[in-house]
Amino acid sequence: MRTRSIVLGVIATLIAGTVVIVVPRDTASPGETAPAEASAPTARASAPREPTRVAQPALDRLLGGLDERSVDPQAAHHALIEALQRDPAGTLSMLEAHLADADPKGQAARTIVGALVQVGTPEIQVALVQLVDARVDDTAFVKLVVPTLGFLAKPTVATEDAVRALTSDTAPEATRINAHLTLGVMASRFSDGDVPRGTAIVDGYAARLAEAKTVDERARWLSVLGNAGTPEAARAIEAQLATTDPVLRSQALEALRRVASPDADAQLVRALGDGDPRVRGSAAWSLSYRKATPETLRALLGKLARERDEKVATRLLEVVWPRRAADLDAVLTTVRSVASGHASPEVRRHAQTLLDAKT
Repeated sequence: MRTRSIVLGVIATLIAGTVVIVVPRDTASPGETAPAEASAPTARASAPREPTRVAQPALDRLLGGLDERSVDPQAAHHALIEALQRDPAGTLSMLEAHLADADPKGQAARTIVGALVQVGTPEIQVALVQLVDARVDDTAFVKLVVPTLGFLAKPTVATEDAVRALTSDTAPEATRINAHLTLGVMASRFSDGDVPRGTAIVDGYAARLAEAKTVDERARWLSVLGNAGTPEAARAIEAQLATTDPVLRSQALEALRRVASPDADAQLVRALGDGDPRVRGSAAWSLSYRKATPETLRALLGKLARERDEKVATRLLEVVWPRRAADLDAVLTTVRSVASGHASPEVRRHAQTLLDAKT
């Protein structure tokens, strides 16, 4: 089965360098907290304020409302973040107790994990690792928590080791895959700080890729390296672009989607001329994740104008249309041409739908 270079089961959304379960909003969260005790008037300037503690009943109502869909998940996310900042130990203890037997498919569990990962203190990481260990046989819970650990701003060595332990042969296959892919994401986070740890992860998976004997193995390690997206990972990925196997070429191109370099753009644009439509489709898919330079957009429009394969042409339409503001006249001209002249009725209809919806 084809493996896309994504973290399997990730329910988090990466926004501005932090991971959250829901898209945050600018409004203040309405989470209920017990009021802080007022400072004595004579000691207001010198005595530290006691931390605001979250009342257990208020937290229970908040989390219960999430699963009953009577509480806004966005507001709850902000309330949990605020509570973790005001009373770290007390709030963490209550959230840990809730996650000990929470339904991993429920909104409350998803929101809690998102808030915990966003705050991401070493103490929180210990709690999350302990919860995974306690519920390691609960594949749905592991699938919820483990992928989000890759998005911790500063994963501890212990957290990294705990995720690596889940890649052992004794773990269920789905857990192993999630853990491998999570380590790839961790490597990308280390590129902003603890570079040697990230490099060690990438080097290890590059070696696995070089030694892989089957297409499935190579595809898996390409996926991990694609999640890392570092220059070192890119070199290992690009070495697979010369393979004669179109499946591996496709996987390698998909793995380039997060590599921030002009070379990756050039490789992806060049692959839009590959003789195999699967490869061209993968190149277009990866380009949809990237910011298109003016040169890349021109190349995409040229490829779209000449693309005869229905699936690839549709994918290219989906890539160029959201970028139309960069060169509106050129995009409109090309899409109109596709809408009137492409051999596929489906492609013509799709192009016309985009034009009709233009605002």
